[in-house]
Amino acid sequence: MANMTLQFGVAFPEPDTLGQRMCQLQASIHDAEQMKARVEVLHKHIDDEAARIKELFKELQRDDYRPPAHLAKQNLDMQRKVKALSAKLPELQDKVAALAASTDSSHPTVADLARDEQEYLSVLSRKKELDLQLATFQGLPSNPDMARAELEELRDQLRSVESQRDAVFEGLVERESPVKRRR
Repeated sequence: MANMTLQFGVAFPEPDTLGQRMCQLQASIHDAEQMKARVEVLHKHIDDEAARIKELFKELQRDDYRPPAHLAKQNLDMQRKVKALSAKLPELQDKVAALAASTDSSHPTVADLARDEQEYLSVLSRKKELDLQLATFQGLPSNPDMARAELEELRDQLRSVESQRDAVFEGLVERESPVKRRR
């Protein structure tokens, strides 16, 4: 146990700690073996491909090697096609640029959608605030003179309630205040 403690570098050896370290070590060994097996497989594939390429290179280097006859014609046809398409390329680029300019090809991104959602939510909250403000005016008549008259009536009621409140408060203060004795 002392040997294992020194190898693992554990200051205060506990059986649980040593067991955990052993399991970690076994897992590391297993991972290393798996990596080694993969590297060996890749190395074998590389060796096989290198041997195949060497054989192909030797075949191409021989004096009696002749490329197939149809390759020359195929090469010439490909060169003609490349020249024809190269001549059309500027015209096609102009068409693409014109189409891109004429159509709005912008696709919304996630950031655009998130920004739009935030704007919508802020407009929605502002609408709710305005609806609450309008709710206080819902009972008022649409005629401005009638609305002013109703407003004055409500103000009179408010003044009446305020004076009642003040009177009740003064009564409470007088009732609860201690009476000072005269000397």
